[in-house]
Amino acid sequence: MVSLDLLRYEGVSQSTISKFLIAQPRAFIGDADKFKMIVEKVKGMGFDPLLTTFVVAIRGLVGMCEATWKSKVDVYKRWGWSEDQIQTAFRKSPYCMMYSEKKITAIMDFLVNEMGYDSSSIAETPAIFNNSLKERIIPRCSVIRILVSKGLIEETIPLNVLSVMTDTSFSDKYVKPYEQEAPALMKIFQDNVDLGTASGRYYRVSCPSIIDPGETEISFFFNSTCLVYLLLLPDTSLRGFPPGDSYIILKPSW
Repeated sequence: MVSLDLLRYEGVSQSTISKFLIAQPRAFIGDADKFKMIVEKVKGMGFDPLLTTFVVAIRGLVGMCEATWKSKVDVYKRWGWSEDQIQTAFRKSPYCMMYSEKKITAIMDFLVNEMGYDSSSIAETPAIFNNSLKERIIPRCSVIRILVSKGLIEETIPLNVLSVMTDTSFSDKYVKPYEQEAPALMKIFQDNVDLGTASGRYYRVSCPSIIDPGETEISFFFNSTCLVYLLLLPDTSLRGFPPGDSYIILKPSW
């Protein structure tokens, strides 16, 4: 197969070739001239054939037309990224250009407008886009927001903590040490609560029943239209949910 021979010629290891051939064989089967052109393009972008990112970038560009690439570049530019920042981010984490425009926009919007991160700092940590907004980024930010609001930590954590720290490491550093001061942290972190964005929707969280009845344990913004409250409702049934549990309720901020 011409494409595989070309990768070997460029110095890509057989183990890397085998890994990606199994994961996405179509990326290496097709127009040999087009594949060679993409390999040259990736080399021109500064990718090192000895690194896995070289093949990841090739795989991504093989499956992406020029119009789609330009459209995603435009999305990042709307958030203030320069052409150089986009190229650098792609070299660091090629997957950042492979996700949908919807996902890119949602993560940028949350991190910039809700968490206060600078757009340029996100460009320096493009691996953040490898994570699920609802299943990892928001739950981790929930924990950090609680810790900051209680004065247990002084500031928002670096983006690389959100993007590459394992769940175990994150829990060991930001959840377990504060279980006495903020006992709901562990459940919020473990349950990966889908906070969504719709006003008036209810989300169940199986938090320990240790908060005073009716007391607002935390309140903070997750988006421009809703405040998030964690309440204990021991004597109330809410939309068919049994009493005695904790819930996250999204209420309009106005």
